[in-house]
Amino acid sequence: MPKKPRTKKSTIEKISSNKVWLFIVSLCTVIAGVLSAVQLLQIFEGDTQIAWNAAVVALAFLAIFLIWFSFFAKIAKVWKWVARILLIITVISPVGVWVYKQYKQQLTVQENQNKVIVVIAQFDGPEETFGLRNQILEQLNASLGGDKDIKIIPINETVTIAQGSTYARQLGQQYQADLVFWGWYRPTENPELTLHIENLSPSKFDVLQQSETYKPQATIAELQSFSLQQKIGEQTSTLVSFLGGLLSYKAQDYETAIKRFQYALNQPDWSNELINQVNAYLDLGYIY
Repeated sequence: MPKKPRTKKSTIEKISSNKVWLFIVSLCTVIAGVLSAVQLLQIFEGDTQIAWNAAVVALAFLAIFLIWFSFFAKIAKVWKWVARILLIITVISPVGVWVYKQYKQQLTVQENQNKVIVVIAQFDGPEETFGLRNQILEQLNASLGGDKDIKIIPINETVTIAQGSTYARQLGQQYQADLVFWGWYRPTENPELTLHIENLSPSKFDVLQQSETYKPQATIAELQSFSLQQKIGEQTSTLVSFLGGLLSYKAQDYETAIKRFQYALNQPDWSNELINQVNAYLDLGYIY
């Protein structure tokens, strides 16, 4: 019986039977699947940026994978179904991220209505020596750290004089903050110190201007002995407690409001230039 003439394989058939290309296609499939899984995990963990990056990379790999199947590969049908499933997951995941992000953001906004969220930026000064911001944070956490409706967020970013209030407010918006504390100081003979407070929620805290400036007078001895830092820390916690009391008052949670106002009014040094003590007593009287 005569042998059939051996036909010359086409370029497509050669590529299709090449194990190296088969390995590359399989690798692309695995990577796309892993990245799709990363997206889904990031949805639940809340890191949407990583999810979007994973989506872009996964789509790129799947594009290579599908092009291979469309023009070159003659692999088992099961692989085609795997590719289709991975494509669906990869396309749906970014949509799921977006939907979840919108839901989470709306939920967070609602939860924050009755909270005081304070962002404390790095101060422009010799913090490693005098630690003004650390003292403020320590005082706030010690006095108000157990209050679930007061959230203190320290950020490792310095707001300079050149950047000013505009930049500080932009930072605060990233954290959905009500207040942003930033400032600078220089340890001269009579220390120059300026503390800025940005009020990003004027409708909630109408007792504060949108931008407040506090310039305490002090000596270098007070700065070196940390008495100035302690004083500013106490006044900051007094202010935050007072504002928390206002929110509780508006929410008709009178018991909590009384506790917060009493804490503010019982501080040993009520020389806070940002809050009028008379108004605090009036508000406490209204609550009773």
